[in-house]
Amino acid sequence: MNFLSKRIISIRNGQKASRRQVVCCISKSVGASVVREGGFNLLVSSLELLRREGYIRAFKFTTVKQPVNSKLGAHSETKTETRSLYLTVYLKYDSIGNGAIRSIFLAATPARRVYLSARSF
Repeated sequence: MNFLSKRIISIRNGQKASRRQVVCCISKSVGASVVREGGFNLLVSSLELLRREGYIRAFKFTTVKQPVNSKLGAHSETKTETRSLYLTVYLKYDSIGNGAIRSIFLAATPARRVYLSARSF
């Protein structure tokens, strides 16, 4: 699965489970390579579109520092920190409790390419 499809499935599953928010791990080690990935820019654009059209309340990226212990030798131990990037998507519901996203699916998969025009959406 690619970068964007994993997050779409997480949003869909969170909506089905009536969660207020969905948290996804974007990268276990934050670096410039995460931002350079084409999927990251597509993810941000897609989330901004969902927010602007009223399907989600908001989204945010957070960085969490996590200690990592690595052993060097028998008696010495060094502690280093890694920073992980997480995405939080705040889902939107109406007054009855129905999700704003009625249906969301992946038209194309790596095994099946589907090309659609913008008007078909």
